[in-house]
Amino acid sequence: MDSSVLAVKKLFPRHKKEIAELALASEEFRGLCKDLADVENVILYHVGLKSPNSNKIIEEYRGLLKNLEDEIQKFIHDKRIASNLGSN
Repeated sequence: MDSSVLAVKKLFPRHKKEIAELALASEEFRGLCKDLADVENVILYHVGLKSPNSNKIIEEYRGLLKNLEDEIQKFIHDKRIASNLGSN
């Protein structure tokens, strides 16, 4: 499994099954996972860098991270609803 999908599973451990299914079925979801992993890496880089601009960059990227987390949660939520409707 792709490392970016593993990063999302780590972030949302209660939803590993849905994340795995979404990663197999949705290119858009895989793209969100990759974007999230990339943003996390930029944040980690700048935390370690401690340059004068790092705090501003970290703050900007944390906003991006929050937006990506929200989008991923929506995918998971929609997947759970669809699964529940399909099991009725």
